[in-house]
Amino acid sequence: MGNIKYKKNGRVAVDMSMEDYRALLKGFNDLKGALNMMADCHTIYLSDVGKLDDLMYKLKNSLGFIDGEGYYSDSTLPTLNPR
Repeated sequence: MGNIKYKKNGRVAVDMSMEDYRALLKGFNDLKGALNMMADCHTIYLSDVGKLDDLMYKLKNSLGFIDGEGYYSDSTLPTLNPR
């Protein structure tokens, strides 16, 4: 999805297509809607769970995160090999 560039000054640049950028925006808006529903009604719809799951994978793939060792492990940043 996204192309990650690691810079020498400790910064990261993410380059992605407008289509992928819009997909992340949609995911953000889905997340906002789900959180608003939870806050207003103290409940969550199953369809919101699916949207949150979809957003999680879009973020992981777009930002280049690496899966943790186990199912419940946190994702990590890719190993950087500075020269």
